[in-house]
Amino acid sequence: MAREEKTVYLDYNATTPYASSVQKSMMMAFNQWGNPSSSYKKGKVAKYVVEKSRESVANMIGAKASEIIFMSGGTEANNTAITTVIREWKHVERKPHVISTKIEHDATLKVIESLLEANEIRVTFLTTNSDGSVDPELIGRSVEDDTVLITLMLANNESGSLLDVKRLCSVLEKKNHERIGKGLARIHLHIDAAQALGKIPVSVVETPVDYLTIVGHKFYGPRIGALYVKDGLPVRPLVRGGGQEKQRRPGTENTICIAGLGEAAKLVTENIAEYHAHLRRMKDHLKEALLREFPRGTCVINFPETQEQTQLPNTLSVSFPGLSGNRILANCPHLEASTGAACHSTTNSNSASAMLLSLLSEEQAIGTIRLSVGRETTTEELNLAVEYLKEAVNKIKSSSVI
Repeated sequence: MAREEKTVYLDYNATTPYASSVQKSMMMAFNQWGNPSSSYKKGKVAKYVVEKSRESVANMIGAKASEIIFMSGGTEANNTAITTVIREWKHVERKPHVISTKIEHDATLKVIESLLEANEIRVTFLTTNSDGSVDPELIGRSVEDDTVLITLMLANNESGSLLDVKRLCSVLEKKNHERIGKGLARIHLHIDAAQALGKIPVSVVETPVDYLTIVGHKFYGPRIGALYVKDGLPVRPLVRGGGQEKQRRPGTENTICIAGLGEAAKLVTENIAEYHAHLRRMKDHLKEALLREFPRGTCVINFPETQEQTQLPNTLSVSFPGLSGNRILANCPHLEASTGAACHSTTNSNSASAMLLSLLSEEQAIGTIRLSVGRETTTEELNLAVEYLKEAVNKIKSSSVI
């Protein structure tokens, strides 16, 4: 009897499905179609939906509702945070200095490169650890008198490594204390938490960052986002228009997607421990299955030195030395995974992302596949995915076309 060719989705770092309660909340919001800025009943009902969702998003990270600004997504949030700091502190004696890395998401890296090309900033791109994480002490040593911004991702979307943001906040607090007496600009910390939310606890109380990016479609919500801005800090919108979001982000609010984002955030707040535990179990099962089913050395777990507590619970980066990750996936029509970040996808079968090439040998980078599990992933699906990978690898090897 032929095996059922069930499609297995293992690219939850790229995007996630809408949770059923998120869909329901969005469907209900279709009936709240009034303009949230209007003073009559329909507008007030829509405004209520927006503000309840704002509270839910704030609760997810331990913030105040007043510190949450709804935006179109992570790209706008990152751009807004970075350009705000640069514009506000452009008056420093020399060009504002920014600290980041070259393996950030394009939504961060491209805006930094744009400001650099316009000769508006100076930048220090830090070297990373072997798994793509950044040493907080190195960040501290890289601070200069004109440093005004540190912008980093909390979780690397390809390796799964986590930034020790708690230690970074401690380092930064000491640096800023020293700078007060010198009359120097305060250093602001922007964290892109897109890949971390919904997988690990994130708290702006425990880790007092200044700006934090929130992306709904990474935690079973719609494709909008939000920016956390610590009370008292400035926000300079990218576009000009009306006075929505307390003059901080013009444009009539997207009530339907905001309702969905609020519900998705509520699910995270209520279930993060359960989500984290399930993701960890599925990742561990997948790792064990791959190592069991593939001969030693033919399937390599990337970044094996990374400790569990410093890595996302759902992300497994594996390499098939001597083969192409893209070629393997092309021969796995029923496995939906990726070789890296979706925004860096390529049709070139012998290419790899710049991030992987900076951390791994070229052969290992080219042979890499990123497998990221989700809330509903089962062991049966993972076993099937490993079978698909085995068949694809054997097919490629037997054809002698690599």
